[in-house]
Amino acid sequence: MKTLACDLGGTNVRFMIIESTDSCHPSDQYRVLANQSLLSKDYLHFEDALDSFLKTTNDLPEYICIAAAGPVITHPDERIVNITNLPWCFSDKKVNQRFGFTQTFLINDFSAITNALLNPKQLELTTLQSAQHNIETPLLALGPGTGLGAAIGLKQTQRIISTEAGHSYFTPVSDTHLKLLQYLQHNKISTCWESVLSGPGLLRLHQFLHQEFPKKITETVKSPSQIVNKGLQDSISIERQVLELFLELLGVFSRNMVMVSLPFNGLYIAGGICPRIIPRLGASAFIKGYYLGSEHAEILKNIPIYLVTDTEIGLKGAIAYSLSQTHDTSSLN
Repeated sequence: MKTLACDLGGTNVRFMIIESTDSCHPSDQYRVLANQSLLSKDYLHFEDALDSFLKTTNDLPEYICIAAAGPVITHPDERIVNITNLPWCFSDKKVNQRFGFTQTFLINDFSAITNALLNPKQLELTTLQSAQHNIETPLLALGPGTGLGAAIGLKQTQRIISTEAGHSYFTPVSDTHLKLLQYLQHNKISTCWESVLSGPGLLRLHQFLHQEFPKKITETVKSPSQIVNKGLQDSISIERQVLELFLELLGVFSRNMVMVSLPFNGLYIAGGICPRIIPRLGASAFIKGYYLGSEHAEILKNIPIYLVTDTEIGLKGAIAYSLSQTHDTSSLN
């Protein structure tokens, strides 16, 4: 059986075709037949990108699982997704009709990540805070990339709860955070967490600090990548301050999510940004934000925290989801 996994974020759309090699335990054994990453901006619609990829291979799959960065809305006869930071909208039904798959599975991208974390096989993780796991409690996956995603997983029942927590309101904890909130309000920018914890959020934090410290800005910054690169290279730059504030805010957001879900089975920081900066800068700014102003340190210190450095975790989660649905009667939602 051949399965196509698709990890659809904002900047890139990644495809991988696999074939099961173990009929008894298909999720454990498979081989990769094709693998490609495309720039999302090069395609007007998701279906165009999918068509472009399929034309490069003769290994046509029976099933496809699309892990999409956006809320997936379930209707009686189809599931529809609007990609958060792209003008793409499509449904599992229309993809099936156009390409003729046996079945199309459409899930949120952090549902895919959480699915992989529920059954971690050869995942690349870095420990940020050690604590004992309790598998009877939830695990929590969250992280910034083009947007800000979060999902909750339950190991014992293999259930996943998708969220749109990135669109919850930004909550300031320090004087700097309060000034940032006022900056967002003054500029009529949505005061949700995703506005500051995302690729576009890095640019907003840079603009905010430019306003606070105008004499420290020496050149125009046009992209999140420029901020990351300069911030990693120059320890006294305004870009380094941006990265440290970014990680501190991520710590505050993570603390809020921890208090909601109590993930004693682990907090996992994923997404496209943190694996680039935490290994270089360390986790001190994140940990500072995580404990900042908290009255519940006893709870917070008992949460195992990991940085997900596995670049293929979205694809692995989509593969595992599709194989579980086609070989098992249980549902991972």
